[in-house]
Amino acid sequence: MNSFFNPERPGKLPSTSSTQQRMEFEVDYDRIVFSSPFRSLQNKTQVVPLPEHDFVHTRLTHSLEVSSVARSLGRQAAFALQQNGIEIGSNPSEWGAIAAAAALAHDIGNPPFGHAGELALSEWFQRNSLPDVSPEESADLQSFEGNAQGFRLLTQRKDLKPTFATLGAFTKYPCPSLFEGRDSRKKSQKKFGYFQSEKAIFQEMADALELQRHAGSTEARMRHPLCWLVEAADDICYLIIDLEDAVRMGLVGIGQMVELLEPLLPETDSLNESFQKRSLDEKAGLLRAMAIRELIVQFTQAYVHHFEDLKSGSLDSSLDKLVEKSGALAHLSSFSARHIYQSERVLELQAAGFELLPKLTGMFMEAALDQRQGRKSSSGRLLNLSRMLPFQVQAEDSNYTLARQVLDCISGFSDRKAMDVYQRISGIRMGY
Repeated sequence: MNSFFNPERPGKLPSTSSTQQRMEFEVDYDRIVFSSPFRSLQNKTQVVPLPEHDFVHTRLTHSLEVSSVARSLGRQAAFALQQNGIEIGSNPSEWGAIAAAAALAHDIGNPPFGHAGELALSEWFQRNSLPDVSPEESADLQSFEGNAQGFRLLTQRKDLKPTFATLGAFTKYPCPSLFEGRDSRKKSQKKFGYFQSEKAIFQEMADALELQRHAGSTEARMRHPLCWLVEAADDICYLIIDLEDAVRMGLVGIGQMVELLEPLLPETDSLNESFQKRSLDEKAGLLRAMAIRELIVQFTQAYVHHFEDLKSGSLDSSLDKLVEKSGALAHLSSFSARHIYQSERVLELQAAGFELLPKLTGMFMEAALDQRQGRKSSSGRLLNLSRMLPFQVQAEDSNYTLARQVLDCISGFSDRKAMDVYQRISGIRMGY
């Protein structure tokens, strides 16, 4: 177990502090908080697009809350495992610190316009084949993955470089986009966690943490034990808090929220007469707090009960399928998919993403490819676009490298920034 808590950093970087005043994992947390990719989450949609309601969550507030829940899950799970006589390889405080840092970064690679943005960024590469690109690289480009982009940001930016332990807990899908023997029944292989550009760093991390390979595959690794808790914290928060946001925005009634969450609450938490006298916001907030508190208990119990199987890889399923009240969670998830994630405002946001992100990708790719050939042959339009690129194109850059840099640029935009850049380039809106 000790290898799972490796405090070293990619590239054999030295420790950040010579004292014991802060854990290296706390340094990870602080670096993420002060990074520009994390701050940009403030203007990236969680559920409701470009919300005007002050209390509605963005990706940034969502990430902070997921981190808080992950810290609680990490500490409680570690204490419970110790009480059951199971070796945890560290101490509960380190479990909580690692889970909190990894959860804080869990959405850092998400593009504008939510998960629809991932599909939109893939579209241009699905329609335009780049020469001299390997099948593995092509698979990366044709299926943009926010988790892999997050791994790229964390490992490539000099101001981040988290410890191997935090990287491992962050990596929900420890496998590439294309490999033989993928088993989609395994939760850890439903998507992918790194691009070919970060393959060497991933292998360095996996070896440092001693993440074992799945049987029958040389590419797919087993998850870090704390990754299940980071994923659980995200599941808890988006299921409960997205519902709270929907109530505050009038997409769902408070009565529906009560009906959906009552099966998740312990019997002692009855909704008494004083509950009925509260304001709408107070009711929604109380229901959210009660549900999260109970689900932390439920997920901790499921994790401890299945810990050995999860750690060994013999069980590869998300914790929401293993908790006692999994049926009520599944019902809530199904309701949210129908009534929240497919609401008119959300669909409008997704439509905007599908309209402008492929076009932005095409414009910037055309400019980058043209610039690599030399500016003498550039048209005025392409020369102007090339000057807008936030990176320097090198003559030796491969097509895949250029594509990754373009996607770094566009995926880093907030919702508003992407709309603004597209409108200005297209001449839809002028002035500053």
